[in-house]
Amino acid sequence: MGTIYRIIHYKEGSDLGTDIHKTTTFRQTELQSIFENLVRRLQPGESAEYMKEGSKYFYPSMAYVENENGTLYTYTAQGYKKVSKYNPILKHTA
Repeated sequence: MGTIYRIIHYKEGSDLGTDIHKTTTFRQTELQSIFENLVRRLQPGESAEYMKEGSKYFYPSMAYVENENGTLYTYTAQGYKKVSKYNPILKHTA
């Protein structure tokens, strides 16, 4: 098994996410577009993750966004919460 790229949707009240997209081919533009489309649809309490995993290793998330009361947040590699760059997407499509 090689590297797998996943885009996962987490709903409020559930620790297990649903794979929205899963592939072994890294197509950055396509993956980013799928992730952004998911972020646009996030409801309060939901989150989205864009990750990569190998046969023996789970890498840190490439992107993680959560909708908290209508504002999108992300976390830095050090675990600090900050307002996400994706907020303009949410505001323009709402």
